[in-house]
Amino acid sequence: MTPNEEPPTRRIYEQGHAKNYDNFKKLRAIAIGMDAKFAPPDQLHQLPNLAKVEQDAGAALENVNAMRPPNELAIDAQQAAFKPIRKLAPKLIQVAGIYGASEAQQADMRTTANRIVGIRAGSKSEAPDASHSASHTGYANQLNDFDLFVKQYEATNITPSETEYLPETLRAKHADMNAARQAAIDTAIPLRQARDTRDEIFYAEKTGLVDIANAVKNYIRVIIGKDSPEYAQIKNLKFTKINK
Repeated sequence: MTPNEEPPTRRIYEQGHAKNYDNFKKLRAIAIGMDAKFAPPDQLHQLPNLAKVEQDAGAALENVNAMRPPNELAIDAQQAAFKPIRKLAPKLIQVAGIYGASEAQQADMRTTANRIVGIRAGSKSEAPDASHSASHTGYANQLNDFDLFVKQYEATNITPSETEYLPETLRAKHADMNAARQAAIDTAIPLRQARDTRDEIFYAEKTGLVDIANAVKNYIRVIIGKDSPEYAQIKNLKFTKINK
């Protein structure tokens, strides 16, 4: 799974909200159809509040959906900006050697490049170590390590003929990575806020959509009767608090 993809659990999580909302609309429609028979004593469970909760919940879902595309695009751009450096860094060490960098300079660059790629220090394998790379090749660490790498590269004072290997080209690459990272951070903030608002509307204790819906179901089961046609319509409507 690539870094910009949402894990399956996140997709199930988002779909679970929509299912709770859809079932709530069905429950409210059935309550409306009961007319005077539907008269719960708690104002939270009465029709005016059910209408408000349905409206607020729908708006919250739409707001999350509005915030997701900018963040998804920013994450895609971030991935595209960072991906090349895992191959570029080792290549630049070879370039530096060809243009006269000392063995010591190349060794320092290689240490930094190994962190970028995710190779554990002292490892005999050239393959990235899975247990090490998760913490050492995150975007923040890669950005910092590539900045150090470029400075080490500049310190060799080499002057490659190829534009792609010039220090100023690499500085521009780092600036692009930094901008992509910041965009991913900036777009994640309103998305997180939208999700927090949605979760409060859906899952707050007693006042949230799920607790209200389950209370309404229980009212109909007890007061109207578990063998009533009304309860038969709603007994299979599930309202579940989604674990975040």
